[in-house]
This record gives sequence, C-alpha cells and structure tokens, in this order.
Amino acid sequence: MEETEIRWEEKDHVLYALFAERVDASSRQELEEKFSKALEGRENVTILIDAERLSYISSAGIRVLVGLSKVCRDMRIVHVSQDIYDTLALTGVTEIISVERRIRTIDIPSTDLLIRKEPDGDFYRWEEDQAVKIFHADVSLEEVQQKCELTDYVRSYGVPAIPAYEIVSCGEKTGIIYEYPYGKTLAELWQIRPDRMQEEIEMLADLMHTLHHYVIGERVLPDAAERMLSELEENSSIPEGQQKKLTEMAREHSGGDTFVYGNLRLGNIMLDDEGLVLLDLSRCGRGDALLDLQAAASAMYAEGHGTFWTKFFARYAELMDPEERAIAETALDHTIKPWWE
Repeated sequence: MEETEIRWEEKDHVLYALFAERVDASSRQELEEKFSKALEGRENVTILIDAERLSYISSAGIRVLVGLSKVCRDMRIVHVSQDIYDTLALTGVTEIISVERRIRTIDIPSTDLLIRKEPDGDFYRWEEDQAVKIFHADVSLEEVQQKCELTDYVRSYGVPAIPAYEIVSCGEKTGIIYEYPYGKTLAELWQIRPDRMQEEIEMLADLMHTLHHYVIGERVLPDAAERMLSELEENSSIPEGQQKKLTEMAREHSGGDTFVYGNLRLGNIMLDDEGLVLLDLSRCGRGDALLDLQAAASAMYAEGHGTFWTKFFARYAELMDPEERAIAETALDHTIKPWWE
C-alpha cells in the first residue's frame, strides 16, 4: 500500500502532502512524525493536502488534521471524495479547514431532461433520484464551490434545502449534483388553485418565522443589510424617494445575526411530501428579519402575488409579539405601500 508523501516547496512556502488510501490509527504516529519533521524550523507555513487517493479516514486521522490546522498559517484539503467530505463535515472539520470536493466529468444532459431554467444555470433530471444544475459558463468554479458550501452550511442549521452531493465538470461549465426535487413550487400551486392555498401560506409563514430566529455564524453568510445598501447604490431603476426609504430601513435594521433567506418568492419555495423546501439559496445572509420581509413583499407584489403576500404576512404577524408586529407593520407600510399602491 502506498504511503503518504510529503514535500516542501520553498518558492511557494507550501508543504504539500499526498495522502495514502487510508489514514487511521495504524498510520497516525508515522504521519504525525512526517509532518513534524517537515515543519521543523518553519513558520507561517501553508499546508496543502491532496486527498485524491484517500478512501478512508478514521477519528485518529481526523485528529491529525485538526492538530495540523493549529500549527500552520493556512490549510486546504483538495480532491476530496463525497464520502470523505461527508465524514469531515459531520465531524466539524469543514468548519475549521478549507475542504474542496473532487470534481468528476459528466456529459451535458439532453434538453428533454430539462426541469427548469434559473438566472445562473439550468436544472436537469439526472440519475435516479438526482438532479444536476449546470451553471452558465461565466459562473466560476470558485463560485460553484461557495454555493455547495452554502447549501451544506445552512442545512446544518436546520434550513430545509435540497442536499448538494458533489461538484461536476461539464465541458467548459461546472455543475452541482443535487437530490431530485420532487414536488411543485408554490408559484405552480398558486396558478392551479389560488383559492385553496391557506394551508401552504400558513406553513410558509410558520417556517419563515422559525428560520428568522436561527442565529447564524459569520463564516459563510454575508450581512444582509450591507448587501441591500450596496445594491441600492447600484440600482438606478428605483424611484428616488423609495430608494431613500429603503436605505434608511437597511441602516436602521443593520447588524442582526439571524437567518435571512433573501429570495422569498413563490417560485423559490417547493412543497414535497416532507413539507416546504427552499430552492435558491444564492441570496442567503444574516441580519434582521424585516429585511427579508421587505424583499419578499416587493418581489411578490412585482410578480403579481400581492394577495399571497397579504395572507402570508397576516399569519406571520400573528406569531410576532405586539412590539415586533408594530415595528414591522410600520416599516413595511413605509417602504412598500407607497411604491406599489
């Protein structure tokens, strides 16, 4: 069996390691000795571990990784299989070390497998119980990796999102394999039976009220207020008076640390056998729930779903305490109704 190989690159100040097929208790001591010798007398070292051959890592191997992360400036593990990634994520390693999945190549799916088109790519039916989203060519591999990490991150907090399995290469484009999204979006259901949606409306209001109380860390999710302010500066299509009100709202309600979906519109919510699922996580952030509600109201009114919004917020408001409700109603009246009525 091949052993782990370690070499030092003076030019880049990087310690490279190509892991063996197994890293477990039997190889832990030898591995620690190799790294200790390679790091001796060196400071501010970056460690890059290639896990292309790695098919098994035990708790002993994970302890080696955690120990290395404490003595280096930066550390990355690349070419990780999905099984190994799942193990590292489950044990919290992905929270402290940058871990990049292995990328396999697939053929471009045929057009008859197309499920839906999205602004940044297309969803296709893939293998049994799976779907693949092929991103447009201008979406970089780094951006796709961030989307995959984002999905894993928010799901770890209990946010109902479709599991992302692996990153794939498709010609000049990159994609993500997901669990197949069975069910219909609320936009589809609203079109079919708008008068029989009260149960789904209440489900969504209850879900969002719960998610808006999830305290989110800063590692992955951006600040929702900062993003809103940045976008307002760049958007010249919003009337000046309305832009001023939205800017005041973003500044007044900045600094929150709870989950903000940022993309709450009927086409982004799916109902399946297990309940509601958030489909597009690209605008997730952390901040004040009011920012999420304001964006949702604007989107729903713009897409002709104002009636849905009214019923949704009526249920959401029932779940708020009186002071919260008064603040929300005033803020939303101030920033939405003058624009749309």
